[in-house]
Amino acid sequence: MARFRSCSLRSPGQAIRGTSALICWALIFSGTLMAADISMEHHSWGRFEPGAWQQTRTVTETLDEGGQVIGLSTAEQKMTLVAIGPDNVEVRIESTVEVGGKKFTAPVQTLLQGSHGEIVGLQLGVEELGRQETPIDGQPVECVVRKYVIADQLDQKTIKVFYSPDVAPYVLRREVQVTGRRGRRAARRSSAQVVAVGMPHRLLSEIVNTAHTKTVEQYDKGSKITLAVHAQEVPGEVVAFTSKELNIEGVLVRRSTMELIDFGYDSDGEQGKVRYRRARRRDRR
Repeated sequence: MARFRSCSLRSPGQAIRGTSALICWALIFSGTLMAADISMEHHSWGRFEPGAWQQTRTVTETLDEGGQVIGLSTAEQKMTLVAIGPDNVEVRIESTVEVGGKKFTAPVQTLLQGSHGEIVGLQLGVEELGRQETPIDGQPVECVVRKYVIADQLDQKTIKVFYSPDVAPYVLRREVQVTGRRGRRAARRSSAQVVAVGMPHRLLSEIVNTAHTKTVEQYDKGSKITLAVHAQEVPGEVVAFTSKELNIEGVLVRRSTMELIDFGYDSDGEQGKVRYRRARRRDRR
């Protein structure tokens, strides 16, 4: 689960609100299951030491019904691991967005991310569903499957997770059904699936093996499809994505691309802050 300590953005315009939505998406997307029987080495932030960070750039275009671009924004975001607790991590988020040549800065946010990468709520139940297979690269991979039901003031979420301790990024499939409580919000659902592993990707100056995921989100006003690249070497794990958003008629209304700018590790030592070019992993327990 996750909790924002400061998530109310009151900066000018929709650009900042859009940046907040990107933050929420990135955190939920990279969130992995952190139960007592799953190692922190398998969490996208938990396997690194505090001070690890990543910086990304996201370009978003808004289109009219004829497919012409009518809006363009560029958002840069830095996420830094602040602390690790027994069952959660604390991440600081700094964001700016540029629209029409003007740059806006969002208030710094701090996120507590725990069990399921979800906004904090009351956990109503956990159900063990045994073992099931999920296909990756056309091959079946056996997973431990669990179902969780979580509720907050607005929504009730049913989350089904397929976990493998042997295949990164470990949570290989994730299905979420969201139902608005007391009719406040329309139902939404999403499905995220690892579709390929061991795929080469240029990570700054080197080529590394990555996993590719596909996420489909469906809601009352349309749908969104995202293809993302996960690299175990990077804090937060998601190093690139492309997405398209369709309205209820299936017309493309928005598209985005995200790329990694840099990542590393900042250490406060006797000589002041020291920046390393690569993030430091925690010692295995």
